[in-house]
Amino acid sequence: MQEIIQSVIKSKFESIRNRNPSYSLRAFSSKLGISPGAASTIMNGKRKISQKMALRLASNLGLNEAEREEFMSPFTYDQLAQFTGPLHKKIKAISTFFEGPIDWYHLGILNIVMSESRAFSADEISQRLCLDGQLVRLALSGLAGSSLLSSGSPEDESYYFSCSKSLFSSSLNI
Repeated sequence: MQEIIQSVIKSKFESIRNRNPSYSLRAFSSKLGISPGAASTIMNGKRKISQKMALRLASNLGLNEAEREEFMSPFTYDQLAQFTGPLHKKIKAISTFFEGPIDWYHLGILNIVMSESRAFSADEISQRLCLDGQLVRLALSGLAGSSLLSSGSPEDESYYFSCSKSLFSSSLNI
Protein backbone atom coordinates (compact mmCIF):
# COMPACT_ATOMS: atom_id res chain seq x y z
CA MET A 1 0.00 0.00 0.00
CA GLN A 2 2.84 2.41 0.67
CA GLU A 3 3.76 2.13 -3.01
CA ILE A 4 1.21 4.91 -3.59
CA ILE A 5 3.14 7.24 -1.29
CA GLN A 6 6.42 6.24 -2.91
CA SER A 7 4.97 6.83 -6.38
CA VAL A 8 3.56 10.28 -5.54
CA ILE A 9 6.81 11.45 -3.96
CA LYS A 10 8.87 10.13 -6.88
CA SER A 11 6.59 11.74 -9.46
CA LYS A 12 6.71 15.12 -7.66
CA PHE A 13 10.51 14.95 -7.54
CA GLU A 14 10.76 13.95 -11.21
CA SER A 15 8.30 16.68 -12.20
CA ILE A 16 10.42 19.37 -10.54
CA ARG A 17 13.61 17.83 -11.88
CA ASN A 18 12.25 17.82 -15.45
CA ARG A 19 11.74 21.58 -15.20
CA ASN A 20 15.11 22.10 -13.49
CA PRO A 21 17.66 19.33 -14.22
CA SER A 22 20.03 20.62 -11.53
CA TYR A 23 17.37 20.20 -8.80
CA SER A 24 18.88 17.86 -6.22
CA LEU A 25 17.51 15.27 -3.85
CA ARG A 26 18.98 17.40 -1.06
CA ALA A 27 16.84 20.39 -2.14
CA PHE A 28 13.76 18.17 -2.50
CA SER A 29 14.25 16.60 0.94
CA SER A 30 14.59 20.09 2.40
CA LYS A 31 11.23 20.99 0.83
CA LEU A 32 9.75 17.83 2.40
CA GLY A 33 11.25 18.63 5.80
CA ILE A 34 13.17 15.35 6.04
CA SER A 35 16.78 14.30 5.60
CA PRO A 36 18.13 13.34 2.16
CA GLY A 37 18.69 9.80 3.45
CA ALA A 38 15.08 9.51 4.59
CA ALA A 39 13.83 10.87 1.26
CA SER A 40 15.96 8.37 -0.61
CA THR A 41 14.84 5.35 1.42
CA ILE A 42 11.17 6.38 1.13
CA MET A 43 11.45 6.89 -2.63
CA ASN A 44 13.18 3.51 -3.03
CA GLY A 45 10.50 1.74 -1.00
CA LYS A 46 12.88 0.73 1.78
CA ARG A 47 11.17 2.77 4.47
CA LYS A 48 7.53 2.88 5.47
CA ILE A 49 6.12 6.08 6.86
CA SER A 50 3.60 6.75 9.57
CA GLN A 51 0.31 8.52 9.03
CA LYS A 52 1.64 11.56 10.86
CA MET A 53 4.66 11.70 8.55
CA ALA A 54 2.40 11.21 5.51
CA LEU A 55 0.26 14.18 6.58
CA ARG A 56 3.36 16.33 6.98
CA LEU A 57 4.75 15.26 3.60
CA ALA A 58 1.39 15.86 1.89
CA SER A 59 1.31 19.35 3.35
CA ASN A 60 4.92 20.10 2.38
CA LEU A 61 4.35 18.76 -1.15
CA GLY A 62 1.39 21.11 -1.58
CA LEU A 63 -0.92 18.34 -2.78
CA ASN A 64 -4.41 19.27 -3.92
CA GLU A 65 -7.43 17.55 -2.37
CA ALA A 66 -7.54 14.66 -4.87
CA GLU A 67 -3.79 14.07 -4.64
CA ARG A 68 -3.94 14.22 -0.84
CA GLU A 69 -6.76 11.67 -0.75
CA GLU A 70 -4.76 9.28 -2.94
CA PHE A 71 -1.59 9.93 -0.92
CA MET A 72 -3.36 9.17 2.37
CA SER A 73 -5.25 6.13 1.05
CA PRO A 74 -2.91 3.55 2.66
CA PHE A 75 -4.17 4.78 6.05
CA THR A 76 -7.90 4.29 5.46
CA TYR A 77 -10.40 1.81 6.85
CA ASP A 78 -9.18 -0.98 4.57
CA GLN A 79 -5.82 -1.03 6.32
CA LEU A 80 -7.40 -0.85 9.77
CA ALA A 81 -9.86 -3.63 8.91
CA GLN A 82 -7.13 -6.25 9.27
CA PHE A 83 -7.11 -5.63 13.02
CA THR A 84 -9.58 -7.02 15.49
CA GLY A 85 -10.52 -5.73 18.89
CA PRO A 86 -12.21 -2.61 20.23
CA LEU A 87 -10.93 -0.16 17.62
CA HIS A 88 -12.02 -2.37 14.75
CA LYS A 89 -15.46 -2.87 16.33
CA LYS A 90 -15.93 0.89 16.75
CA ILE A 91 -14.85 1.60 13.19
CA LYS A 92 -17.21 -1.09 11.93
CA ALA A 93 -20.08 0.40 13.96
CA ILE A 94 -19.39 3.91 12.66
CA SER A 95 -19.47 2.57 9.11
CA THR A 96 -23.19 1.81 9.59
CA PHE A 97 -23.76 5.57 10.00
CA PHE A 98 -20.98 6.95 7.85
CA GLU A 99 -20.37 6.38 4.16
CA GLY A 100 -16.79 6.64 2.97
CA PRO A 101 -13.39 5.69 4.35
CA ILE A 102 -13.18 5.76 8.13
CA ASP A 103 -9.98 6.45 9.99
CA TRP A 104 -8.89 6.75 13.61
CA TYR A 105 -9.37 10.51 13.64
CA HIS A 106 -13.11 10.08 12.99
CA LEU A 107 -13.26 8.25 16.33
CA GLY A 108 -11.17 10.98 17.93
CA ILE A 109 -13.46 13.70 16.63
CA LEU A 110 -16.59 11.87 17.80
CA ASN A 111 -14.98 11.21 21.18
CA ILE A 112 -14.20 14.91 21.66
CA VAL A 113 -17.62 16.10 20.53
CA MET A 114 -19.50 13.48 22.58
CA SER A 115 -17.45 14.15 25.72
CA GLU A 116 -18.87 17.62 26.36
CA SER A 117 -22.28 19.14 25.74
CA ARG A 118 -21.09 22.00 23.59
CA ALA A 119 -20.10 22.78 20.03
CA PHE A 120 -16.49 22.51 18.89
CA SER A 121 -14.76 24.42 16.10
CA ALA A 122 -12.70 22.65 13.47
CA ASP A 123 -9.62 24.53 14.66
CA GLU A 124 -10.16 23.42 18.26
CA ILE A 125 -10.51 19.77 17.22
CA SER A 126 -7.52 20.09 14.92
CA GLN A 127 -5.43 21.42 17.79
CA ARG A 128 -6.61 18.74 20.25
CA LEU A 129 -5.85 15.88 17.85
CA CYS A 130 -2.70 17.48 16.40
CA LEU A 131 -4.09 17.08 12.88
CA ASP A 132 -4.03 19.25 9.80
CA GLY A 133 -6.99 21.66 9.83
CA GLN A 134 -8.00 20.79 6.27
CA LEU A 135 -8.15 17.07 7.13
CA VAL A 136 -10.31 17.81 10.19
CA ARG A 137 -12.68 19.99 8.13
CA LEU A 138 -13.08 17.19 5.58
CA ALA A 139 -13.75 14.65 8.33
CA LEU A 140 -16.23 16.98 10.04
CA SER A 141 -18.15 17.57 6.84
CA GLY A 142 -18.32 13.80 6.26
CA LEU A 143 -19.54 13.17 9.80
CA ALA A 144 -22.07 15.99 9.45
CA GLY A 145 -23.24 14.51 6.15
CA SER A 146 -23.87 11.19 7.90
CA SER A 147 -26.01 12.90 10.57
CA LEU A 148 -23.58 12.00 13.35
CA LEU A 149 -22.69 15.67 13.76
CA SER A 150 -24.58 18.86 13.11
CA SER A 151 -22.99 22.15 12.30
CA GLY A 152 -23.67 25.18 14.43
CA SER A 153 -23.37 28.66 13.07
CA PRO A 154 -21.58 28.97 9.71
CA GLU A 155 -19.53 31.92 11.01
CA ASP A 156 -17.56 29.90 13.55
CA GLU A 157 -17.74 26.48 11.83
CA SER A 158 -18.80 24.77 15.05
CA TYR A 159 -20.02 21.18 15.28
CA TYR A 160 -21.91 19.23 17.90
CA PHE A 161 -23.03 15.61 18.28
CA SER A 162 -26.50 15.16 16.78
CA CYS A 163 -27.17 11.41 16.70
CA SER A 164 -29.01 9.79 19.57
CA LYS A 165 -26.22 8.99 22.04
CA SER A 166 -28.03 5.87 23.24
CA LEU A 167 -28.46 4.56 19.68
CA PHE A 168 -24.88 5.36 18.76
CA SER A 169 -23.44 4.01 22.03
CA SER A 170 -25.40 0.78 21.74
CA SER A 171 -24.02 0.22 18.22
CA LEU A 172 -20.53 0.66 19.68
CA ASN A 173 -21.30 -1.58 22.66
CA ILE A 174 -20.10 1.05 25.13
